[in-house]
Amino acid sequence: MERGSFNVINLRFGLPLITVLMTPKQWEQIGQVYHDALELAPEERADFLARVCAGDEALRLEVESLISAAEQAGDFIAASALKDAARMVTVETREQHSRAPGRRQIGHYQIMSQLGAGGMGEVYLAQDTRLGRQVAIKLLPPDAAQDPTAKRRLLREARAAAALNHPNIVTIHSIEEADNSVFIVMEYVEGATLTIRIEDRKLEFIRLLDIGAQVADALAAAHSVGLVHRDIKPSNILITQEGQVKLLDFGIAKVTKPFHTEGGGANSRLTAEGAIVGTVAYMSPEQGRGDTLDTRTDIFSLGAVLYESATGNPPFSGPNALAILRQIDAAEPPAPSAIKPELPPEFDLIIERALAKDKERRYQSASDLAAALRRLKGKVVGVPSFREEGREEGREEGREEGREEG
Repeated sequence: MERGSFNVINLRFGLPLITVLMTPKQWEQIGQVYHDALELAPEERADFLARVCAGDEALRLEVESLISAAEQAGDFIAASALKDAARMVTVETREQHSRAPGRRQIGHYQIMSQLGAGGMGEVYLAQDTRLGRQVAIKLLPPDAAQDPTAKRRLLREARAAAALNHPNIVTIHSIEEADNSVFIVMEYVEGATLTIRIEDRKLEFIRLLDIGAQVADALAAAHSVGLVHRDIKPSNILITQEGQVKLLDFGIAKVTKPFHTEGGGANSRLTAEGAIVGTVAYMSPEQGRGDTLDTRTDIFSLGAVLYESATGNPPFSGPNALAILRQIDAAEPPAPSAIKPELPPEFDLIIERALAKDKERRYQSASDLAAALRRLKGKVVGVPSFREEGREEGREEGREEGREEG
């Protein structure tokens, strides 16, 4: 766990009070791991923490101290300490954020609105006052702005994405530094994420196949230069009004072979071997175990995204991260057509292969998966969107009632 820039009191029961540096997202992470660990039998916790906190000794120690507090003074007191610390740091974060210089103007970029935020950075819509165009800029969050490792990660993301020239990958214009901020300048794309399309339940099946094929095309381009994305999920897939897909966020991409970019040296490894990174619900089995990864982990993740997009349900779920990881490692999800009977059996086979536990049984390249999706798209005619399906069922029920009355 990388330390932030906010002082809070770390309450270790039975130990002297010590001051540490922690950010809201770090407290959120501690809280999640802490509660997941408490649901396990005491003899299982050490293995769980070693697995989830791999490479992050600070996280493990913080969680162990809270577990010890829960055992000695009761879970309620430990939970209260966690809430108090998070509340303290959140207040200070807001104050510092409001004081941050250049938040409305960074260099020659006029900030217009925030587009999104996450642990890897904050993304804003901005006006390039020199070129007279709208761009998206990605800055480090305030707590990481002065962290050398975070800056190197941002630089690596920019170089990784800049090495790609593909219509389904967001174009990187430049990486710049101004007003003590390091940021990526990229094309601004209007559209909605796949997450929103899934929630709206308006996604036609044939459209889903096209989206999946475009994402696979983007992955094939990334894989060809030695990049493994490692965080394929609906919120990282943007769809324009014209139907073009843009793959976002190479912030935790893994480099599997050296490449050089103009003006910069070769890539470097910034993630420790054995560390678990990504979004749990879409991780491959090997990613969840912290194994060495290759391009086929992205194929599994895309299979999970396609499954959820088609059925409305993720293929693997559970009450906590550990339960989901166990599902991914050992359980077989029901076939998509078992949830949505109108889905063709060919789609079941594509998903089954993409989600194979053994990576040798998956599609061996993203191009193979794209080709399979396009072949199925060529065969599928008249499969309705789920909302249309619901309206059709309602009309059919109405016709049945009318015939019965007649």
